[in-house]
Amino acid sequence: MRCVALSVIICLATYEMILISSQLFLSPQLVENGLIYLRHNVFGDSDLDILFAKVQEECRLSPQPHLDDNNRIKYYLGLWAHGAPSANVDTAICPDKGSLPPVDRAFCFNPQAMQAHAIKLGVSSLFGQTKNGFSAYLYTQEMVALLSKVAGGCCDGQPLPVQFGDGPSQSNLPVLIKVAKAERGLNSSNVLSHHVGVILPLAAWRHWIVIAHVAAIDQTPFEAKKDVAIWRGATTGPRHDYERRSWERVHQRPALVRRSPQWSNNAHIDIGVTKYVHNVLDRWGTVPSLSMRQMLDYKMLIVAEGNDVATSLKWMLMATSAVIMPRPTKASWLMEDMLVPWQHYIPVAQDFHDLPNKVDWCLKHLEACKTIGHNGHCFMQPFLDRDSESRIKAAVVKRVAAIAKAMNICRC
Repeated sequence: MRCVALSVIICLATYEMILISSQLFLSPQLVENGLIYLRHNVFGDSDLDILFAKVQEECRLSPQPHLDDNNRIKYYLGLWAHGAPSANVDTAICPDKGSLPPVDRAFCFNPQAMQAHAIKLGVSSLFGQTKNGFSAYLYTQEMVALLSKVAGGCCDGQPLPVQFGDGPSQSNLPVLIKVAKAERGLNSSNVLSHHVGVILPLAAWRHWIVIAHVAAIDQTPFEAKKDVAIWRGATTGPRHDYERRSWERVHQRPALVRRSPQWSNNAHIDIGVTKYVHNVLDRWGTVPSLSMRQMLDYKMLIVAEGNDVATSLKWMLMATSAVIMPRPTKASWLMEDMLVPWQHYIPVAQDFHDLPNKVDWCLKHLEACKTIGHNGHCFMQPFLDRDSESRIKAAVVKRVAAIAKAMNICRC
């Protein structure tokens, strides 16, 4: 047993060294989160259990409205919570014939075949031989690990319809996806979402794995935090929204970046672009990135959707600072459209034109602003319950497997 454990540690350490050396052409944040994810799966979740108990106690006197496990399962299944059609459909997703899984399109994920190519994925990503190679590697390892934990294994090796990457599924089939359109709210009497894809917490190394570390570093009392609303990020989102003159239907992140010069003299708003991507021209300058620890020194954390959901929203809600953001347009495992304005976050317009007013409100109503930060913190409580999360994920995957088999989706 000791030899096996030592081998695992040596292999992990070796792979980490390779990944660290690859930062010349991979996103440092992606590499860092990937390493956290790998350690998390090898050495366990004791830190998450401790955090769950801590948050339970903190939120005991201010309970938040949450869906129970059964209703969360319905939420993630969306339209497929009703079951599958009685007959086969005319459309099928053929199992991917290549050795590398695609990103941003639906395919049939074969656990055994994909795991066999895991090493090739990692190596090809290091040498730049495949687009999104490192992401594909992590998606693959994550999916294989998830399926292995579903009641000791799932689906007898049956391929499952999956879509890795950003964006809602364009398929009309029950595809396992990371993100769907946000179409409902907490006060709706209908628990079901109307999205076609089935939501699963994919890309956990980017979106979820870091939240267990927030409590350990968010030690500054709200009152002592800086009286500033902070945002740092890259120019993700539609490129044309950064270039157009109109403000109509502009996506959140381009709108925030484009408006930032208006607030350059506002001592309470700090907006900075750290990296230009998607061929967006450098028109707003760049500022150094800030670590999570540095961001937590601010009373207000600004969230703006980019390619899909805002990656930072999970850990920002986990913090005790107050989140300022427009109403979410995308929903993921977090159930973003269950967040209530003025209860879990301070709402702003989709184009951020009223951001200064909302920042002023927070500074004039510090106790209310602090309460909103606390409520957002407590909203995260159910997602820290490992047992509940495991049951929900298992139920969602098994339901999709049953529906896919009944519909004969992967019959090619």
